Amino acid sequence: MRLLVIHHSRDVNSNQVYLSDDYLLANSILYGAQELDTWAGVRLFGRKHEVWRLQVCPNYNLLSLVDADGDVVEELTIPSYTRAGKLRDPGFLRALLTWGDTSIAQYGTTSIRNAFAKIFKKYDFDKVWVETQFYEAAIPSSVPHIIRSVNFEPYHALTESSGIARYLRALTRLFSERRVFIHNKGSAISPLDCDRYSMIGIREMSWIPLRQLAFISKLSVSPINQSKTFLVIGSTYEVKHNKLNLLYVLNELAPRVLQVDSNIKFQIFGNRLPADVMLPDNCEYRGFDPDLQSRIIGSSGVIVPFNGGAGMQSKVFEPLCLGGAVIANPRSLVGYPFVAGKHYLAATTTQEFVEVILKIASQPDISQSISASAKEFSHSIFNLEGMIESLERALQD
Repeated sequence: MRLLVIHHSRDVNSNQVYLSDDYLLANSILYGAQELDTWAGVRLFGRKHEVWRLQVCPNYNLLSLVDADGDVVEELTIPSYTRAGKLRDPGFLRALLTWGDTSIAQYGTTSIRNAFAKIFKKYDFDKVWVETQFYEAAIPSSVPHIIRSVNFEPYHALTESSGIARYLRALTRLFSERRVFIHNKGSAISPLDCDRYSMIGIREMSWIPLRQLAFISKLSVSPINQSKTFLVIGSTYEVKHNKLNLLYVLNELAPRVLQVDSNIKFQIFGNRLPADVMLPDNCEYRGFDPDLQSRIIGSSGVIVPFNGGAGMQSKVFEPLCLGGAVIANPRSLVGYPFVAGKHYLAATTTQEFVEVILKIASQPDISQSISASAKEFSHSIFNLEGMIESLERALQD
């Protein structure tokens, strides 16, 4: 079967990554959890199907059709618009009126719709899989497709936006989400998001976890042992929930822990640390580290204080798959059946986080036991074979 995967890309020079199962290579080249999730999906689909990709790259104003061998067979320019230019474009206005959501309408401009129409007129595909609901206005209405949702957008708008405007944004996303998935098959990223879709009347939604977890589960890495060291991980601290995690650790947890045990250290991983943050004496910023996986399994634990539900939660599940000890708010597990005290260490208040950190820093056997249980259980639910079966069911249902 020839399957077309439509997805976003930050860079046009990453086509060869999609021809390899090398997770570490993909992680070093692709941008963020969503691009890694797409990469993993392409690799998993490729086990049974001929996978082509329609790559949307706004940074380069390009739409690229890439065949199963990684060759670009069609490349179309998609001109950028100013805000005023969009408001003069009939396609954008039509999409905005139809969906009530600027995130969808931005891909409904006349030029993008024409580019998509040209691709579907010239090439034939047996199935179409779309990596985000935001492309709904670009895809011709005559083309059946399955949509991968990486966020329940109304909740995402509430947690990632600020001020009173977030409520209006959440309402418009509520309308657009229901409209998109009433008419299309969809796949959510977690059991929690499935429940949220069910609450707005979308009851046929399946869920498929972060697909790169299937490849992480097969990684063989050696630990970089760092006793009494705890990690804080975010893809980029421009993202609101990552920044909230960071500030909470720097302003609340680290100072409290420093008062009790100055030998306990915190390492911060991720891009674009805010210029105005002050690092306490027990904190170190390491940015992007190619040895992150080794540091995770060699650390005392990974801290995830934010209460979850928005974003892709890779900072939770990647350490669990690797066998890292995760200290997290239970809501960060987004409905997956991990058991507090067995697979991870739960904390919801500053006092609880401090107590858990001090306990496992002084009793490393606890961290080792939790890590082993987490890795075993993660492999039972995020394994390669099970992930392929889930994707096949989503294609065939």
